[in-house]
Amino acid sequence: MSYIRSSIQKLSLLSICLSLLTLSIVCFTSPLNAESQNQQNAENLKLGISLETKFWNLVQQHNVEKFSEKLAYIFQGLNASGVYTRQQQITGLSEAGLISFQLRNPKATRSHDVLVFSYEFIAVGTGLTSGPSITVWKKYKNSWKIVSHSYVELIP
Repeated sequence: MSYIRSSIQKLSLLSICLSLLTLSIVCFTSPLNAESQNQQNAENLKLGISLETKFWNLVQQHNVEKFSEKLAYIFQGLNASGVYTRQQQITGLSEAGLISFQLRNPKATRSHDVLVFSYEFIAVGTGLTSGPSITVWKKYKNSWKIVSHSYVELIP
């Protein structure tokens, strides 16, 4: 049992490292003064909370057509079990019974048309995992789509 827990923790750390690698590849920083940086951070956080909340509301409402539209065709996900595809994400979410959710401790960074949003996801219901999550959103024309999502299951 201790070997399994150790393996899960190692995979969880790998998931976080791969998410951070994605972040470093996709985003770059630009010099800003402290005041504009704080304003930008607040705007990014507001945008991230809005995008993520709307997405999870669609999942909660079982609106498969609408939440599927939010997943980019290049979507890839990662968790302790490994990599999962867009179709696997759609299937898993459509089978979930999300009663309610919370986004705790949100953080957001943005570079042009890419927003990286991390948070602790608290799910009530069936088929979803509570724990730290990170979502990479990309703006395509006038709509934001999820290109990557990773999460780590909370270990009791």
